Amino acid sequence: MKDKSEAVAAGGHGHGHSQRAFELEDATGNVIKPHTSAYNILITLALTLGSLNYGYSSAVIAGALALPSFNDLFLAVDPSTRTGAILGIFLGGGFVGAVLQQPLSDRFGRRVGLGSGACFVMVGLALQAGSVNFPMFLVGRLFAGMGAAICLTVSPMYISELAPAHSRGWLVSFHVTGLNTGYLSASLGSLGFSFVTAKIQWRLNFIIAASFGVILLLLIILVIPESPRWLVSQGRVEQAQRTLERLHVNKHDPNGLVARAELYQIRAQCEADKEMPSGFIHIFRTPSLRKRAFCTILVWFSSMSTGVLVISNLTPLLFAGLGVNETVQLGLSAAWYGVGIACSTLGGLTVDRVGRRNFLVIGTAGCLLSLVLEAAMQAKYIGTTNKSGLTAGVVFFFLFAVFYNAFFDTGSFVYTAEIWPTHVRGEGVTIAMTTFFGFAIAYNSPASQAFASIHWRYYLVFICISVVTVVCIHFYLPETAGLTLEEIGEQFGEPAQVHFRDIHLDKMRSEEVEVVEQVEGGEDMVEQQGKGR
Repeated sequence: MKDKSEAVAAGGHGHGHSQRAFELEDATGNVIKPHTSAYNILITLALTLGSLNYGYSSAVIAGALALPSFNDLFLAVDPSTRTGAILGIFLGGGFVGAVLQQPLSDRFGRRVGLGSGACFVMVGLALQAGSVNFPMFLVGRLFAGMGAAICLTVSPMYISELAPAHSRGWLVSFHVTGLNTGYLSASLGSLGFSFVTAKIQWRLNFIIAASFGVILLLLIILVIPESPRWLVSQGRVEQAQRTLERLHVNKHDPNGLVARAELYQIRAQCEADKEMPSGFIHIFRTPSLRKRAFCTILVWFSSMSTGVLVISNLTPLLFAGLGVNETVQLGLSAAWYGVGIACSTLGGLTVDRVGRRNFLVIGTAGCLLSLVLEAAMQAKYIGTTNKSGLTAGVVFFFLFAVFYNAFFDTGSFVYTAEIWPTHVRGEGVTIAMTTFFGFAIAYNSPASQAFASIHWRYYLVFICISVVTVVCIHFYLPETAGLTLEEIGEQFGEPAQVHFRDIHLDKMRSEEVEVVEQVEGGEDMVEQQGKGR
C-alpha cells in the first residue's frame, strides 16, 4: 500500500483542474492518464441530436414570422397578440415537458426519457406543418414544446453521466453546439424557403424539423447506450460495467482499469444514496440539496434575464427594426446562430480549465454590456437613416451572441447537470428547466407587444436584473470543475464516499481496488479493498 505522501502526490487534495487527480496505475506500475475515447465522443455527438431537436423546434418559428405566407394565414388579425401566443404556448409546453421528463427518465431510464421527447417533437411539428387554422397550429406548438423541453433537459444530463470528469465540461458543451446547430439549421431553412413562392412555403421548414425527431429516435433505439449511473442505481451493475468499458477502453488502457475504478466509485456512492429519500420536498428540506436548488434557480433565472430567448426568437423582427429587408433579416439571423456555434465550440475547449463559475460571471457581464450598448444605439438611431448607428446596433447583437454562447450557455448546462447526485438528478434538472421555461414565458410572452409599445426600453428590464445576478453568481455558486460527479457533493457540505484520486490499482492483481483515505484524529490511513466488477 502506498504511504500518505505517495497518495497525496498521486492525486492531490485540491479540487482544482489538474488531470493528475484522475491518473491510475496499472498492474505493471504504468500510469494511465485520463483520456476521452473516440466512442465516448461519438455517443456524445449522437446525443446532441436531442439538443438540435430543441434548437430547430424553437427557432423554426422565428423564420416563419418573417415569411409572407405564414403571416397571411395566421397573423392577419391582431398580429402582436397572436405572436405572443405562439411563443408563449411553446414555452408553456416546455414547462410541462421539463416536469414530465423526471418520472420518465428516473423510472424508465435516460434512453426512454429522450425517446419520449423525440416522439412529442415529431407529433408537434407534424401538426404545425399540416395546420389549417390557428388553434391547430397552437396545439402543435404545445406538443413540440413538451418534446423539445424533454430533449433539452435530458440531453445534458445524459451526456454528463457518460462523460469522464476531466473532460465533462467539454463534452457537455457539445449540447450547446447542438442547440446552436439547430437554431442555425432552422434559420438557413427559413432563408432558403423564403425564395419559394408557393403557399406551402412556410410549411417546408416544419417538415424538415420533424424529420430530426425521427433520426433521434432511431439513434436511441440502435446506438446510444443507457447511462451507467442510472443502471447502477437500478442494480444492473454488469450492464453498467460493459457500458463503462466501451466508453473508456483504448490502447492506453486495454484492460478497462479506468472503467473498473469509476464503477467502484459509482457503486460506493449509489450504495450511500439509495438509503436517502428523494423527491422535491426532500430537496428543499435538506440544506445541501436546498443550496443546489437555489444555485440551479439562480443560474437559469440569470440566463433568461440576459434576454437571450427574447432576442433569439425575434431576431428577424429585431433586425427589421434596424432597417434591413426580409432576406437580409433572415441572413443575419443565420449568421447570428453561426457565431453561436463557433463560440460555444471554443468555450467548450476551455470551460474545464477556467471553471464553471468564472464562465457564468463573464457571460452575464458580457451580455449586460452588450445590451447596454444595443439599447443606446436603438434609442439614438432607430427611425433614422444613420447607417453607422444602425450597423453598430447589428454588431452589438452579435457581441451579445459571443458572450452568451461562449461563456454563459456553455457553463450553465454543465453546472446544473453535474451538481446533483444521481438519486435526485432527475428532480434537479427539472428544477433547472422549469426555471428556464417559467422565466422564458414571463419575458417572451409580452416581448412582441413590449417592443411595439416601449421599444428599446424593454432591454432595461434585462440590464437592471443582470447587474444583480452577476454579483450573486460570483459570491454564491461553488466551483465544481475538476471533480467527478460523485465528489461534487463536498462542495455542498456532503462527504464523498470514495475519491477517485485515492483509488489505486493493486500491482499484483489489477482486478482489486484499494481505497486509501485519511482518517481524522487517529490512524493516518486505512485500506479498503473492493472487487472491481
